[in-house]
Amino acid sequence: YEILLHALDTRESGVVDVSFKGAPSLCAFASTESVSFLVLAPKTVVAKLPNEVVATLQGLFDKMRLLSLVISAAMLLIIGLIAWFGARAITRPIFAIVAVAKRLTQGDFNAHIDHRTGDERDDLIRSINEMGPQLNELVRLNRDMEVAQEVQRLLLPSAEPELAGYDISGGILYCDKTGGDYYDFLNVC
Repeated sequence: YEILLHALDTRESGVVDVSFKGAPSLCAFASTESVSFLVLAPKTVVAKLPNEVVATLQGLFDKMRLLSLVISAAMLLIIGLIAWFGARAITRPIFAIVAVAKRLTQGDFNAHIDHRTGDERDDLIRSINEMGPQLNELVRLNRDMEVAQEVQRLLLPSAEPELAGYDISGGILYCDKTGGDYYDFLNVC
């Protein structure tokens, strides 16, 4: 106890090895001008304390790791779902545009896109929806021109007339499918 008394006289706080009832112990103390505190504990109890603290902290850290893993997995799932639905919102109208474009190339001029996106894709959708009727009109006009060309071809002479002493020839070149002029061979005497 002499060591403890000397420590109490010379220091305000500290820890001293002592023997209490024949058992090795630690004595922790702190003093102020008016009050002193003294804690005496067997070393076997004090030695267990860090192990218990370590075990408690290890359990706490394990729980925190598990909680972090669960939260991370939940966040990844949420982000994945947002990305998937976001991508679908972007690609669905594009797939519809591609499908209608294919139908237009196959001659289905009534093909129509019903998606509204609220962004620049609406301009593309509107243009493709306007394209069907315009292509239909162009194809109809093209067929009409082919019929007109055939009618005009049938009205033209199939061969030049043959007259002794004359070399007669003629031809017609169209800038489009039909020409606006018509010709015939005339014999002027």
